[in-house]
Amino acid sequence: MGLAPLYILLGTVQYIQALSNTMVAFEIFDRFTIYPGSVILFSAVLFAVLLIYIKEGVTSARMLIIGIIISNLVLSALFGITYQQELVLGNNQDLNAVSSFLINYKFFIVGTVILLVDFILLGIIYQFLISKIKKLNYLLVLFISLLSVLIFDAFAFNIILRYDSPDLVNSIVGHIIGKSFSALIFSVILYVYLKFVDDDKKNTAFIANQNRDVLSILTYKQKFLDLLVEKKQVESKLTSQLETTLHNISDGFVSLDTNWCYTYVNKKGAEFLGKSPETLIGKHIWTEFPEGVDLPFYKAYYKAVETQKTIYFEEYYEPFDRWFENRIYPSPDGLTIYFTDITAKRKAELALKESENHIRTILETEPECIKQLSTKGELIYMNPAGLAMIEAENLDMVKGHSILGLILPEHQKAFKELNSKVFKGQSGRLEFEIKGLKGTKRWLETHAVPFKDTDGNIISLLGVTRDVTHRKLAETALIKSEQYLENIINNIGDPVFVKDEQSHILLVNDAFCKIFNLSKQDIIGKTLAENVPSQERESFLSIDRHVLETGLENVNEETLTVNANETRIISTKKTRFIDDSGTKFLIGTIRDITGRKKDEEELEKHKNNLEEIVKLRTEEVNSKNTELQRMNKLFVGRELKMKELKNIIQELQFKKDS
Repeated sequence: MGLAPLYILLGTVQYIQALSNTMVAFEIFDRFTIYPGSVILFSAVLFAVLLIYIKEGVTSARMLIIGIIISNLVLSALFGITYQQELVLGNNQDLNAVSSFLINYKFFIVGTVILLVDFILLGIIYQFLISKIKKLNYLLVLFISLLSVLIFDAFAFNIILRYDSPDLVNSIVGHIIGKSFSALIFSVILYVYLKFVDDDKKNTAFIANQNRDVLSILTYKQKFLDLLVEKKQVESKLTSQLETTLHNISDGFVSLDTNWCYTYVNKKGAEFLGKSPETLIGKHIWTEFPEGVDLPFYKAYYKAVETQKTIYFEEYYEPFDRWFENRIYPSPDGLTIYFTDITAKRKAELALKESENHIRTILETEPECIKQLSTKGELIYMNPAGLAMIEAENLDMVKGHSILGLILPEHQKAFKELNSKVFKGQSGRLEFEIKGLKGTKRWLETHAVPFKDTDGNIISLLGVTRDVTHRKLAETALIKSEQYLENIINNIGDPVFVKDEQSHILLVNDAFCKIFNLSKQDIIGKTLAENVPSQERESFLSIDRHVLETGLENVNEETLTVNANETRIISTKKTRFIDDSGTKFLIGTIRDITGRKKDEEELEKHKNNLEEIVKLRTEEVNSKNTELQRMNKLFVGRELKMKELKNIIQELQFKKDS
């Protein structure tokens, strides 16, 4: 209902208090008389003044105090005049017992003066407590303020009006007791209201009024006038600062009156419009810019005026070839328009949109799966290639669902671990097998990385996945072929080995392991140089390097002593192999020829023995042959002589016959 009823009540409360001063009374301890009506009414007046002082300020409180004092004086005069009229109209009858307008003027006037002092004292005490003793509890501030004034009033009232009364002390004590209870009750009521009931808590005294002067209740008028002057200066300064600010902001700012004429244009707004502020003030907007009629700007301005609602929109203004962001604020006095050139922003947005379309095209045509998963593992996005891999017809079928169910059980744990790793800020790779929505099984290889927002927080997982089913099948086939090849190699009786360029062994068969008496795990990756004497080591490492460098095949017989055991004689054949990447490998076979060498040595011994025997037999034959030749020569000489004699006999016989 406002403050008017309160002011009216307070204007009459002094009369009510004087009238009801002795109507109701009771004694305590059979000595001290208390008049509850007077106590409550007087305390209520102080309560009301303190409330106005706190909530409405010093000016309102001063006006209220002055109003109460004036109303008391006016009422006392009106009551006196009315009482005299009653006496005249009542034929001078004694009205002392029946007239409502008969009051004790001494009591009334003195009470009014004391009331004025009470008001001033209340303001001073309250302001002192709230501003100087700030650690004091607020309820205690209210109680002390009211109690101090009420006790002062009890002493002042009784001493001035009852100084010659025999029960002065009892009256003072009775007033103090009654007003103490009243101060407590009203301070609690005021505290509860200000702290818990009042909606406008920010304006309550314990927050807003602590900086007032203690004597502000007396000196506020001059300060108020000074504040008015200061207010005008501040307003002038603020107006100047506001104009400076508006001229320096990056937004265009114009105001139009109800006749569509410019009343203000800042520098940026005039710059956007291609004119100066001075040339636009007072000019009609559509006269200055007729090309804007019927454009969206024109319609938006009229709509704002008609609806008296704020309008925000972005639009292209073709005459200026620019995009503007507009905020239109209507009022009964016209329009206020903020507008910003957002051409660069719109171009950037268009470029971004084109870039997004380009990226979208890439994603839609990318043959590999690109997916985005939420922190809960739910699918946010998957391109068509990915949807084809999981046999989904469209994204809506799987969006918002986990793809974990498509992964075969034996790979699900590894997939969860990969997701956990990514959401901790790391990237990772994983091969896993899935079963599509239509039942087709595929092997997939995914590379997952964390996706972060502008603040660096990980909000999702980005993954690039490819179908590696053919590769896995090929690997399976290769593994089978490797096993087949290994079975073949292991069935070769001679040791077989493959070395890299540093003579590290890459592959061996069972026969090789047997000759060194080691397992494959103890051989692969080593040179086995430490297992043989240094002389043998240097020999076969030198041959390795020579074959790898020249590519010439080498066949060499050499000794092999493994871990200081029995020395064997081996025949090693080494050749070089170069793969498609240019990597060199050494391939070798070993044949243990220790037994053959022993046989050859034994055979050599037999050969040497035979040769010795042959030599002896040859010498013996030669001796016999020499003797035979000598004998032969003897026989030949005799035969020649006999032949010669035979020829002589034949000649003699011929001569005889002839």
